[in-house]
Amino acid sequence: MSLKGTARLLTKLAVALVVTAVVAASAQADTVTDDNVAAMMQAAKTPADYQALATYFAEKSKDATANATRHQIMIDSLGHGTGRAQQTWAPHCMKLIKSFKEQAVEYDTMASAYAKLAAGSAPAMPDMEHSQDTQH
Repeated sequence: MSLKGTARLLTKLAVALVVTAVVAASAQADTVTDDNVAAMMQAAKTPADYQALATYFAEKSKDATANATRHQIMIDSLGHGTGRAQQTWAPHCMKLIKSFKEQAVEYDTMASAYAKLAAGSAPAMPDMEHSQDTQH
């Protein structure tokens, strides 16, 4: 291969690497995680941003519901006796079940609000303190 051909090949490879890096960074930037959720909420401006947040909160709701279910299974496995395990673990699990169910409701509220923003049908985010008061 000539020097000119090698230079062209290297240029094409460099462009391909840059494009790949930009695409990968863009895809990673659209992924909402526990570590970046606050920043993503502040930076959200596009329907895709809002949909990514809706997806994140919907997944958090599913996780909270699964945790509540796991703890219910733990209680059920203890039986209905009055043994030490029942007395110790049942109240613990009941508190966690209540907390996880409340979390699921709040995450669903956030997911719904961001889905509406993504669809262009919601002007603002919900007042989370108010939604907690109305859940009881």
